[in-house]
Amino acid sequence: MSITITKHFYADGLQVARMVGTGTYYLHADALGSIRLETTITVTVRFSSNYVPNGKNYAVSGKAVFMYTGKMHISNTGLYYEGARYYYRHLEPPNKRRTPTPTGCEPWSDADHRTLG
Repeated sequence: MSITITKHFYADGLQVARMVGTGTYYLHADALGSIRLETTITVTVRFSSNYVPNGKNYAVSGKAVFMYTGKMHISNTGLYYEGARYYYRHLEPPNKRRTPTPTGCEPWSDADHRTLG
């Protein structure tokens, strides 16, 4: 039986690298902390992705555990682990066209992320 040890390295609250066994992988994030690229020491790209504002990704290449805003993505369920809850970010809101508020601004609503659990 072999055991693989995984270590995660953080700088200023953002995960910047991880070590799986003897392999080291560098994580390149955007301003939200979403992982855009994962590379090896030889700059081989292991994962790349782009995201729309609600977290749905597109132009994905490869696989990664941590994705949108640096949160863990459970690939077999499609859920993101947010610490206390799991979110399914790929659902579209039931009513895309919202009625504007009297000020003309739309209030921020976390309901579009469909909390599960």
